[in-house]
Amino acid sequence: MKKSFVKTVCGIVLAGVMLASTGCSMPGASAEDSIDTNAANVVEASDGELFADTTLDAKQVMVMGKVYEIPFNYSNISKQLTLREEMTEKFNVKVPAKGFMSNIFLDVAGKEGSYVTVKLQNTYTTDELPKLCNVAGIKVSADHCDNTVISLPSGITLGSSAYQVTGCYGDPDKTIDEKDSFQYVYVKGEVTYTFYFMADTEGVQAIDIDYSGR
Repeated sequence: MKKSFVKTVCGIVLAGVMLASTGCSMPGASAEDSIDTNAANVVEASDGELFADTTLDAKQVMVMGKVYEIPFNYSNISKQLTLREEMTEKFNVKVPAKGFMSNIFLDVAGKEGSYVTVKLQNTYTTDELPKLCNVAGIKVSADHCDNTVISLPSGITLGSSAYQVTGCYGDPDKTIDEKDSFQYVYVKGEVTYTFYFMADTEGVQAIDIDYSGR
């Protein structure tokens, strides 16, 4: 009887030890428990999507909560940013073979009057509809959409201050000063980022991302 009781107690204790040792990998464990504290250059966005870097070198952009590397296929964002009617198949507008088409208006889904403009890249040897092309450039303005549509590593977006931009990305490769405005230009290989500021308005007023590769 005593032997049976001792075996039962030992079994319960052993099970408890095994459960404690595997707790971190259980489905109910928190996300913080599984984060590698040695991981560097990772910035968590508001919806949990991760940038791969904190600088512009990764050539990444977050569009409506999802991170992409410039250039990326338009079909990835076609539900969130939709082509204006004049650019649809109905009007047979096509991007030239192995070429680009700029100033394409994309309306932000669910936000009436809100839009961005993009440059599309056709990598095929035949003319193609916009929906089959890559997004090779994006321009977003505070006049036409809010800061939740487009953001860059370290959380830089419309409304970010000039000090925040240089604090995250360093001194620009070029500064363009005009009468009532100025621009910070960063060149990262085939991708150029331009941040527009107005003298009488606080924060970034427009961001232009442009890919010049083939």
